[in-house]
Amino acid sequence: MESFLKIDPLPKLTKRQAECLRYIAVFLMRHNDYPTQREIAVAMGIHSNTAYTFTEPLRKKGYLILTKNIGKRNIRLTEKAYKILNLGN
Repeated sequence: MESFLKIDPLPKLTKRQAECLRYIAVFLMRHNDYPTQREIAVAMGIHSNTAYTFTEPLRKKGYLILTKNIGKRNIRLTEKAYKILNLGN
């Protein structure tokens, strides 16, 4: 019974990390596909080779999975991301 009371808190996000996560979710809903690192960088107003400054912390916090062998669109939202975005999965 006590195990039901223990809830793991979601890792906190900075304002820019939250913006990045929301952008990825909105892009996915609009395009039925995930954005590339370059598309994220453009949306965040940063150089194209620095999108990882947002995606890597999100990956480490458990909100993103970066897949291999998929090509440019290798970002995936996790259950934690759906939960924090209130999207339901």
